[in-house]
Amino acid sequence: MFEEVLEVAAMNGLQERVTSAESRSQRGQCTTPRARIAVRRGSGLFFAVLVLGAGVLFTEMRNAGANSGLASQQVYVVKPGDTLWSIAGRFAGNGNVSALEYRLYSEVGSTNIQPGQEIRIP
Repeated sequence: MFEEVLEVAAMNGLQERVTSAESRSQRGQCTTPRARIAVRRGSGLFFAVLVLGAGVLFTEMRNAGANSGLASQQVYVVKPGDTLWSIAGRFAGNGNVSALEYRLYSEVGSTNIQPGQEIRIP
């Protein structure tokens, strides 16, 4: 039957169009507007799922990193002569001593600390 269509097309000078459409359909390319729309929707859906999955993965990784700090937090027992600044300097390493001192202040609720008092190091 397709040969008959080709013969009629050849008579009307449409041979090239028919054969190019045939080759496109054989290669799996979209030949109809509906097929193109379906492919676009499928691609959009794939992209949306990919972005959503990446967002969920990032959030889980961030939460895992935040929760892992809970297990490694230390408790420091205040010694005579200690201040929040000296304790922060001991635990900040190369970090920001002022920021750690403020976090210790928030933890204790005061600048007055007593020897023997236990302070959780954030």
